[in-house]
Amino acid sequence: MRLTLAGAASSPEVDLDVPDDVRLGDLRPHLAAAAGRPELADGAVLAVDDAILDDDHLTGQVPLLPGAVLCVGAGSVDIARAALRARWHIAVISGPDSGALLGLPGEREGAVIVGRAGRLAIDDAGISRRHLEITGARTGPQVRDLGSSNGTTLLRARRRGAGARRARPLGRRRRRPGRVVRLRAGDRLATGATVLEIRRSAHAECTQP
Repeated sequence: MRLTLAGAASSPEVDLDVPDDVRLGDLRPHLAAAAGRPELADGAVLAVDDAILDDDHLTGQVPLLPGAVLCVGAGSVDIARAALRARWHIAVISGPDSGALLGLPGEREGAVIVGRAGRLAIDDAGISRRHLEITGARTGPQVRDLGSSNGTTLLRARRRGAGARRARPLGRRRRRPGRVVRLRAGDRLATGATVLEIRRSAHAECTQP
């Protein structure tokens, strides 16, 4: 069967022929060699669509079927699974660490720092070491720019119908934190070459009164 390995920012997609009924974990060295991406052999997150696959998943089983596009995330499978179980999580949808997921804190659970040295560490030269702070609140996550060098733009989808997102800068002064802004599901945060998307879990949507 043939799979497509989605490309990273600096590498193209790769089509691979793999046998049926083989553990994904056993294929990792082959994937790493074929794509020239050593992180694939070291436990990087692998997913098809929104389904994160563990190393015991067999080729030929849903969703790892012929023609599937295998996407590569960042970090460990455990971190990605925990993110998807959280009420809110953040997904890196564009940039060097595209595919990374991280659960966001609930109310009274502290803050998540996003930056080159944050809890969600992003290898993007256009991002400051401590770029954003995301905290939990009763109404959902909140964000503020921590006085980053290049700033952050909130891209908010319009509530009704399709159309361009509204862009709103967060934090207008370098080295001074911006004001706190409440986030909605589907909001995007753009900075450097990276775009982050705020997501609410389907389970949370179903259980919310």
